[in-house]
Amino acid sequence: MAGCDAGSCRVAVVRTYRELRDRGASDRWAFGSAMIVFRNHHPEVASAEVPYRIAGWIEEAIADDQNRWAPASSMPS
Repeated sequence: MAGCDAGSCRVAVVRTYRELRDRGASDRWAFGSAMIVFRNHHPEVASAEVPYRIAGWIEEAIADDQNRWAPASSMPS
């Protein structure tokens, strides 16, 4: 994607979603705000593709968080 330097847009999108959810915003509101951030970084991406890309990024971030904080005994070997 043009205009994306070292994943800065991904970081901004996920951070927007997380921080709004942490402050009590609904999933829909936080996701919509993350979409706006993404569209500011990547206006060239087709609108139909945006929610899928964002959902993937958020799912990966949540999975990373769960793995990071999981007890060692529950980690896959």
